[in-house]
Amino acid sequence: MLPADHYITNTTRFQEALMSAVAAARQGNEIVTLGITPHRPETGYGYIHRGEMLDTFGGIPVYRVRRFLEKPDYERALEFVTNGDFLWNSGIFVWRIDLILRLIEEHLPRLAAGLKRIAEGLATGHYLKVLKKVYFELPKISVDYGILEKAGNVLVIPGNFGWDDIGSWTALDRYADKDDSGNILRGKGVLLDTAGTSVFSNKTVALIGVEDLIVVSDHDSLLICHKSRAQEIKKVVQALRDKGLDDVL
Repeated sequence: MLPADHYITNTTRFQEALMSAVAAARQGNEIVTLGITPHRPETGYGYIHRGEMLDTFGGIPVYRVRRFLEKPDYERALEFVTNGDFLWNSGIFVWRIDLILRLIEEHLPRLAAGLKRIAEGLATGHYLKVLKKVYFELPKISVDYGILEKAGNVLVIPGNFGWDDIGSWTALDRYADKDDSGNILRGKGVLLDTAGTSVFSNKTVALIGVEDLIVVSDHDSLLICHKSRAQEIKKVVQALRDKGLDDVL
């Protein structure tokens, strides 16, 4: 399982880690995940506490997972980085199909029932119709919460292949071209006495005397957020849904 919003610079190392994960998943009764060696106290990621080394596959060590930890505050994230036994949770998983289906049935029975209905739709030629109906009835829960934290039989392979999660506006700061004041301007506009601000807009934008903002304009919607609170944008999404404004999302 590979999330779509990741950036990887060393594809050869990434492929080697994946093949080692596949080999480990074939050997036993465990789910295998790729953990990323942290190089900064990141508060926007989940962490994996690795345990003892189990084996090596393709020359790459594989460790048991002690526990998964949710997004920490800065002080705790700093402790994780200096400790050496904590990895960023990449959300990349390798599992045998029979194993993951068994775990879904054990820990997420509603999801298992929905998958069974979708499979029946495939067999009868009504896949799209069944999928549209069943999908929105399924429990909204991540595999981390729903299965991995409960399963106990999870392994991790530390990865160093130039990984980054670009699933947030602030992550783009690490790759986009900036002006001399650290601003990113994608679109038309002027940024006067402005620093560290990222603008993504299909309208002309003028900013004066601001710092460290995210400004995103798309059609009839406008988002303005301080970078320090970028991880809270999902709260805005939920608030808009609560007001029945799903059409702007």
